[in-house]
Amino acid sequence: MDSQKQQQQRSSGSEMETMESRLAKQRASVKWLLSKAYNNRVPEFLKDPFYRDHEGLDHLKPQIVVGLGNASIYCQVLSNIYSDPNYQSLNHWSILQTLSRKGVPLNESPDLPLTETVLIQTNPLRINAHMTVIEAMMVLYAKEVASSGRISSALERISGRSTSQPAQHHEAALLGWVSHVCSALKRRIDYEQANGGGGGSGSGGGPAVDEYGQRLPSPDIPPLRDFRELCDGVCLAYLISYYCPKLVPWPSVHFNHVPTIEDSIHNILIVSNFSERNLPYSVFHMTPEDITYMRGAMKQNLVVLLADLFNVFEIHPAKCVCYPGMEQQQVTVTRSPSANTLRKHHSTRDVHDQQQQQMQPQQPYHQQPQYSQHQPQDQYQDSNEGFVVHRSKGVPTLSSMHEPLVPARIRQAKEKTNNDSKAEERGRHPTSHPAAEPDPGAGPASPAAHPRAANRKSAQPAIRLPAKHPTEHPRHVPAHQHSAVQF
Repeated sequence: MDSQKQQQQRSSGSEMETMESRLAKQRASVKWLLSKAYNNRVPEFLKDPFYRDHEGLDHLKPQIVVGLGNASIYCQVLSNIYSDPNYQSLNHWSILQTLSRKGVPLNESPDLPLTETVLIQTNPLRINAHMTVIEAMMVLYAKEVASSGRISSALERISGRSTSQPAQHHEAALLGWVSHVCSALKRRIDYEQANGGGGGSGSGGGPAVDEYGQRLPSPDIPPLRDFRELCDGVCLAYLISYYCPKLVPWPSVHFNHVPTIEDSIHNILIVSNFSERNLPYSVFHMTPEDITYMRGAMKQNLVVLLADLFNVFEIHPAKCVCYPGMEQQQVTVTRSPSANTLRKHHSTRDVHDQQQQQMQPQQPYHQQPQYSQHQPQDQYQDSNEGFVVHRSKGVPTLSSMHEPLVPARIRQAKEKTNNDSKAEERGRHPTSHPAAEPDPGAGPASPAAHPRAANRKSAQPAIRLPAKHPTEHPRHVPAHQHSAVQF
């Protein structure tokens, strides 16, 4: 009887642990998916995707259930990754086909096949089927961010020599990047200690000592071979210390050849706090216990964490990235005007030519200020620059709706042939004049007599479409034209 009770307790404990592990993975995966769907600006009420009912059970919030059921969340993730609005109108089956064409395998369960009928169900939501799609999205994102070319360029910059490596899988490439960074950190610490700098904080401070006053040796970390070796948090913390030595000094990392649970949680807390406080947006969607205790289940979440760190450290360096030697490795280039700026500039160039006699002199077009290749940039301050892997067609936003709909050549031809007065444009008969308007027999009125009407006629171009385009409607006049119109 006692053995049966112990066996039942073990089975119930394992089931509870499995349920907690599954719920933790679902929470971390859904949080990552929402961050990419909302371009790393998740609304406050969705930052925790689960709510707890009166029975103490966790459930996905209704907004997320609806978004997964109609595939709108998946569409927005693909649209943000590739900056292509055509991905916003796909259904579940089209999304699965897109993932298959991108070379992303789907780990379909034999008990629950991935079909449109299964994925559209919301009462109840088939969360296991959606977890398969979410993991495929993670693989796609990591594959696009950590391409072989980008990893090779980063390794060449870190090592200072050309490295011709064959194309690798994105997981192996990310592990190789972390290993090279840890080796470069050791070389830098050895150099600082040999030259009297001590390497205590990465800023030329005193030597690093332990709690007993003994000098700390530089960390000697073997190359990574598996993602399970990241679960102690040592390599993740040293990775941050290499790129941000002033924020995370390397002596603050607890490194032991036989790590304890306390050391692992301490190191992972360094990564979590750094992500919350110093990055433009948080890339750490797990808890320290998730990485420490659930090594196999959280592998894909660790992969996308490395991909996000590679993005904010190498592809789009954040402001906090200031590793030593950065000033000597800067390569000054001239920033080219963006496609959106060029499109707006050329669409309004003809209007500027017609208005330059009446309006105030316009400032000539200047190029943007220069920036350095590895200098911290303000790209995360722009809503369209924080999370784009591939450039394609621009995703329509509220700011882009202010562009004129009429092409410049049509507006130019219309302006040349438009000789109607304002009264005729408003539909008034030329023989009937309000009391406020002058008599046409009294001669033409000078612009000085009616400066507001003269300025309105000269500064505001006619944007009416020809009759052969009855379905199109003019949009708002750009902001630079409103500044010249007087009301």
